[in-house]
Amino acid sequence: YGLDFAALPTWEPGAEQTLPARQSFNQADPAPGFYAISVTNLHGIVLGEQRDAFAWFRDKEPVARPGGSIFVYEVAAHGAPVNAAFSGLRPAERAPELHDALATNDVRVRWFEAQTSLIWPVAAGWWALPVAQQIDALLLPYAITTTELLSADGTQRLRQPLYPPALPWPVTDTADSLPAAFLGYTALQIDSAAGEVALITGWQVTQATERPLKIFVHALDAAGQIVGQWDGLDVDAATWQPGDLFVQLHRFPVSETAVIHSFAVGLYDGETLERLLEPIAIVPGE
Repeated sequence: YGLDFAALPTWEPGAEQTLPARQSFNQADPAPGFYAISVTNLHGIVLGEQRDAFAWFRDKEPVARPGGSIFVYEVAAHGAPVNAAFSGLRPAERAPELHDALATNDVRVRWFEAQTSLIWPVAAGWWALPVAQQIDALLLPYAITTTELLSADGTQRLRQPLYPPALPWPVTDTADSLPAAFLGYTALQIDSAAGEVALITGWQVTQATERPLKIFVHALDAAGQIVGQWDGLDVDAATWQPGDLFVQLHRFPVSETAVIHSFAVGLYDGETLERLLEPIAIVPGE
């Protein structure tokens, strides 16, 4: 029907699915907006262990009942909007005391993998992650926080990162035809004798996107031949917003005999393989 929507938990054969690990629906305190829920799902008839996923709505009055079998509910915001980036934890899994600490149901969710990436939502926000999930040591200089809250059982934490972050590259207001603008890089290990390359790239989000974006990093020898490469993106492009900043750690193997002359960095669509950003040439030391 051309509607802009997010899929709610549903039975497994359902056509519209969200990756379970990236389900932003919080059944204890739903985010503001309109919810269209079938009567079958409302009462959990086919939801198995998730039979009470929509129990919060059962005693609420729907604002519409199209076809008689779909109930539409409007949920109002309580509290000011808050940006929060989640890694290894879903909004519904937050400890009640960490949920209450944000004092709102209007949580603007981003997703990232904290072991290998960091994201700073525009105008400040929070990181929500399990204590057991460790940020890579190479990213720690970027992971400066001003506030940290622990759950009562010590297994979860909310971290409020310094904003603006202390990045080694200039960040300016920019308009770009691409979803993200390259800010710069830091080469942490480029000695091929170690058999591994490690570098960090920095980016500024300029557009929302639904494309499954990936970054490519190619290590090149003096003849321009690829001697090592990395592809991926550990920040979810589908949830980032213009003005967000992020860094990505790239680790990949290279031959101990390889001589790395330069790197090429770019963006591409992981589904169509279309390059959105032509390779940016990086020569270490220049």
